Amino acid sequence: MRRINRILAALLCVALMLSPALMPPGSAADLLPTVKVCSATGAPGQTVSVNLALSGNPGITTMVLDVSFDESVLTLQQVTDADKLGAQLHSDKYRSPYRLTWANDLSTTNFSGSGRIVTLTFAVSADAAAGDYPISVTCGDIYNADMEDVLFVTQDGSVTVASGSVTAAVVPDGVSVRIEPSNQLSYSLGFCVVYDENGQFLGFQTMRSTTGAETVVIPCDPNRAHTVRAFFLNGTWCAVCEALSGSVTS
Repeated sequence: MRRINRILAALLCVALMLSPALMPPGSAADLLPTVKVCSATGAPGQTVSVNLALSGNPGITTMVLDVSFDESVLTLQQVTDADKLGAQLHSDKYRSPYRLTWANDLSTTNFSGSGRIVTLTFAVSADAAAGDYPISVTCGDIYNADMEDVLFVTQDGSVTVASGSVTAAVVPDGVSVRIEPSNQLSYSLGFCVVYDENGQFLGFQTMRSTTGAETVVIPCDPNRAHTVRAFFLNGTWCAVCEALSGSVTS
């Protein structure tokens, strides 16, 4: 019987993927039990946290999920379970596809927790190019206390790698700094800080912007070497460049 239920569930999934027009927004299709990968944004060299969440959970005792990601850009470092689905048998091999398992075969009570069920922490490669890197989830065995298969649809997510460039040049009034975020990602209340060659703080300039490039001039001594660090309060990226008297580097 479980084999027949699994075949029927697979056929329903295919029907939903091939015929989205049959169920308009707001219909029963939106109420199907769903496993969702929540997207995240990070910068090269940083870590990002990606949540997996359930919605419409009718109650289960066992769930197996495989999470796939680009290992050339993302390295799985930590798995933090939300303790909503009982006993955990997650893989200790942090490779793609990574297997998540909740197994409560002897339980007579279903686990109906929804929302975040696990958080995956990834390190973003230091040389990752800006762009979107998909993270997909595939369902394995999922059944309830009556040993009946339970259908979940999936919603994939991604990690957006944000970066940018900062260039600086000495001008008569100080250091001119050019901020250029990549792929037109928005930033807010960005600021850049200038230090001298000894690490002494010289000054800073705030920038209020949404997208695109911006140039600011920070007053300081044009006869000394400076280090310019640009940060963004939304935490997506930071960059460092050197501004030497009469030169521009990035």
